[in-house]
Amino acid sequence: ILDRGEKVHLPPALVFGGDSDEWVPVETMQRLVAGWKKAGGEIELQLYRGANHGFMTGKPDAPYARPAIERMRAFIRKHTG
Repeated sequence: ILDRGEKVHLPPALVFGGDSDEWVPVETMQRLVAGWKKAGGEIELQLYRGANHGFMTGKPDAPYARPAIERMRAFIRKHTG
């Protein structure tokens, strides 16, 4: 759907990623965000320097873990009232 550029109803999305992700390159995340927006959806991309794939479960004490959790909470509050 996103690749075809169809306009559809999409829920708000928040994408977390790390610039050291060995499975999903930053460029792939950016393409997802661009396609989501093109299809009419609201999406936010939050990248963390030095974070790899699964950074929220692999390194819960990493310096980016707490900011990521706070960012997630803010996103949920924003979209649930």
